[in-house]
Amino acid sequence: MFFSVIFSLCCVTAWALPQYQPQYYSFSPPVGRGNGESYASDGEGRITGVRIWAHSNAYIRGFQLKYEYVWTPIFGTKNNELKRVAAV
Repeated sequence: MFFSVIFSLCCVTAWALPQYQPQYYSFSPPVGRGNGESYASDGEGRITGVRIWAHSNAYIRGFQLKYEYVWTPIFGTKNNELKRVAAV
């Protein structure tokens, strides 16, 4: 009986503790354009820059990420309206 109570308390405590999440890594499932085509980005190191191309300040046409010193391919389309360049 005593063993059952202790075992139950241990299980409840372990279940209630937050799961360990490393602070230096994140992952999200692939996303896409809404037409069923998905994309994902990966690179070595931290994201250090973002470029965003928008159409008439209405919606995002494309974006690009920079990992350390290397830019990824452009997701979406690149037009002449570069709206944001953010250094992180």
